[in-house]
Amino acid sequence: MRRILALDVGDARVGVAMSDPLGLSANPLETITRQDGKAFEKLLKLVQQHKVDTIVVGKPLMLDGTSGEQAAKVEAFYKGLESYLSEKHAESVKLVYWDERLTTVEAERYVQGRGFKNKDRRAMLDQVSAAIILDAYLLSLGG
Repeated sequence: MRRILALDVGDARVGVAMSDPLGLSANPLETITRQDGKAFEKLLKLVQQHKVDTIVVGKPLMLDGTSGEQAAKVEAFYKGLESYLSEKHAESVKLVYWDERLTTVEAERYVQGRGFKNKDRRAMLDQVSAAIILDAYLLSLGG
């Protein structure tokens, strides 16, 4: 089975998580910074390196289910990634939105008290949020 990536897209960073080869568990992988403008390139390398066939992108909906400002930013990232993958002949990679309401709160609880320094803590929060998104997606597939 090919692997699945999940992304927690923020303004400055993208948390990345990846499934195990059987698609049963979600594991924090890394945090990609967006400032250098190479986030899509780094994601493509992960796709190729790990034979990823699906990327799940967390969409931060409001509690009432509507889209807000952050959801619009994620939609722009999603469309940009979709175009980039197509340009690089990786259009076979399926992109999926996933409702990520409250994942940051859940990730915060997980990371809290684990002794990370502030910068490391933020990066780990992004990765754990992505893993929570991926875990929910995998559960929806019956895994």
